[in-house]
Amino acid sequence: MAEEGVRTADKRRGRTGARILDAALELFNRDGTGRVTTNHIAAHLRISPGNLYYWYPDKQAIVRALWARYAAQQAALWEGAGDDLPTPREMVGRLGALTDLTHEYLFVARDGLALAHEDPQLRALVVASRERTLGIVGALARTWRADGLLRPVDDARLDALVAALWTLTETWLAYAVLHDGATDPAHGEALVLAVLEPYLAA
Repeated sequence: MAEEGVRTADKRRGRTGARILDAALELFNRDGTGRVTTNHIAAHLRISPGNLYYWYPDKQAIVRALWARYAAQQAALWEGAGDDLPTPREMVGRLGALTDLTHEYLFVARDGLALAHEDPQLRALVVASRERTLGIVGALARTWRADGLLRPVDDARLDALVAALWTLTETWLAYAVLHDGATDPAHGEALVLAVLEPYLAA
């Protein structure tokens, strides 16, 4: 009975940590990361600041935890694509799933670069995630080239193409929200295809 009580308490504590992240995500997306404090997050959850600090010592720790959660979900999407070897156009068609994820973590697209510049630990997470994604997509691109789906280009050019596509995929939504609110995935797909199509084999 005592062990069961401990397990129940652990689950409740785990839920508190997850609730803090969920509340922070809602506020960061709505108000902007810079405007939200740990006191705002605690008040939103109706818990004491001390309870929040038990889980996360400061706002930066919350941002890192949310970014790690986002990166893990993003990695699952890219790794799933790498498992079944989609064609280039099929890969572009999956941008909708990435757009949905970016909508869910909008503060990452909107505020992430500035946050990473301010926090070396977060920057390390961002760089590691980027390298992992570029590795997955780079391997796919080499397969496409070997299968004749891409025009023959050297490795340096192929790596530059992959980096350009990654940069566009990561940033188009934030600019769309800022500019005209056109967040339909079809808009992002059109932008990605504008870069990719010149490299597709006829």
